[in-house]
Amino acid sequence: MEAFAKAPAEEDRKKIASEIQSVMYDQAPAIPWGQFAQPAAYRAEWRNLIPSAIPVFWNVEK
Repeated sequence: MEAFAKAPAEEDRKKIASEIQSVMYDQAPAIPWGQFAQPAAYRAEWRNLIPSAIPVFWNVEK
């Protein structure tokens, strides 16, 4: 990080940034932030509901 801040030219900073990015991808390619579930309630008279994290209403019958 210090080398990036002290680099005299843009090309040097690009090279150092690329090296930093390579190290980061080797160490942690993804960080899970958690899970999300939206609770839902539907009328008992509705049929053929598709269980999904987002509301989808095709194939629904009353």
